[in-house]
Amino acid sequence: MNIHILVPPTSGLKRNLAALADPCAIPDNAARISQTTVAEVFSVGNTENPATAIAQAVQNDNTVLANIFGIDPNTLHFTIFVQQNVGGAFHCGCNNTTLFVDAHPQLGPSFNAAEMVEVYEATINNGWDCFHTNGEALSRALAIDLHPELGPVLAPTEVNWFNNGAIDFISRHASS
Repeated sequence: MNIHILVPPTSGLKRNLAALADPCAIPDNAARISQTTVAEVFSVGNTENPATAIAQAVQNDNTVLANIFGIDPNTLHFTIFVQQNVGGAFHCGCNNTTLFVDAHPQLGPSFNAAEMVEVYEATINNGWDCFHTNGEALSRALAIDLHPELGPVLAPTEVNWFNNGAIDFISRHASS
């Protein structure tokens, strides 16, 4: 199983995923919060407010991303599960449109946007790959562009990259 994740530096996501028998299983207790032409957003547990924030952002994010990637905004349909203690966001394969997003009240929409970018990368299939550094870098950059509040959270990763020689991961595609 290929799971791709956005993990903020202080996240417990990897530990949380390891505790799940099947992290890609659809939660039994999900309640639909919103349904549009591009996304269904579900709340899992007591996550209605963060799920609503993601639902309010997803349409605009999708429109902007479709324009950036040059495809019809109605090409993809996302299913988004918002739940506690995800620690960021993940999806089970670069082209998988089922996203699992942390119920963080301020950062949930930005985590979701990063995963949406990775699905768009897979859809156009021209070298951007969420399992490689170029695709991960692009998903973070576009998520920060859409949701600037994510920038300070990911800053330690970028500082570490700069302090270790600022390797060109756009031209070279190393596994992430």
